[in-house]
Amino acid sequence: NDTTLWSYEQTGTDLGTGWTARTFDDVSWPTGPALLAREDFGVTPEPIRTSLTVATGRITYYFRTRFTMPAGLNPSELQAALVVDDGAVIHLNGVEAGRFNMPGGTVTFNTQASSSHEATGYETVTLSLASLVPGENVLAVEVHQQGNASSDVVFGMRLDAVVLTNSPAAAGIGI
Repeated sequence: NDTTLWSYEQTGTDLGTGWTARTFDDVSWPTGPALLAREDFGVTPEPIRTSLTVATGRITYYFRTRFTMPAGLNPSELQAALVVDDGAVIHLNGVEAGRFNMPGGTVTFNTQASSSHEATGYETVTLSLASLVPGENVLAVEVHQQGNASSDVVFGMRLDAVVLTNSPAAAGIGI
């Protein structure tokens, strides 16, 4: 059972790009545990723990949370396990770190997901480590709908740090 709280903004307001920054003040945003969703068909792999609202014309929803990276931990990879309807762009400390089901290039408030995607399971996205720092980090995720008349939105995410304790050569793997 995930106890991580996510702050979220679901009013349909264009927040530009500043909302992804570590220093952005989201204290006035509502919070809740994942899954955060409005889904009528009961197809999600986890229960909905925070209800969201949808509205015709609303394309983008914003989510933020903080996590601590222990000093001395040296991950070789970050993996996001997403439950999302329809697409997402993931930012780490204000820098885009990965995306799922979104077109290439610049993503804006009105950019639609590449295709319709039902949140029936987990999608794994490998994230860039470039902006990861020891101590507090901020994940900021924008979820985009595929169309203007979507009747559902789903978001949940688990972040896993992959840490190698042996080099492949030391483990007897390799050439």
